[in-house]
Amino acid sequence: MGLLHGYSVRRDRADKMRWILENSHSFFVSSYSGLMGERGSDAFPWRLVWKVGAPTKVAFFTWEVQWEAILTMSNLQRRGFKLASRCPMCKMEEETVNHLLIHCGVASDLWSLILSLFGVH
Repeated sequence: MGLLHGYSVRRDRADKMRWILENSHSFFVSSYSGLMGERGSDAFPWRLVWKVGAPTKVAFFTWEVQWEAILTMSNLQRRGFKLASRCPMCKMEEETVNHLLIHCGVASDLWSLILSLFGVH
């Protein structure tokens, strides 16, 4: 069959997926984030997120927050879902990423409780 995008097709081997941005050919979100580029003046310190040794779920959530990709009511509405946009916790304002994680009074109280459980005041 010849070459397909620079790779030879081998009939004697099973197909497998390979991520060409990593020498190991394994997919890592951190290598994908490099494709997305910087966001101008609000560039995010990606190295800190991916290299600090935080659990993958925490790093991925941080990455989603930075790109405002977590499924808030406002993000779901932008994707075509017909939903009320009020924050389900405080029922006061539109549920955006910033409101949910920073400005919501209920979320703020919850963050304070969690941080106090870990001895952070």
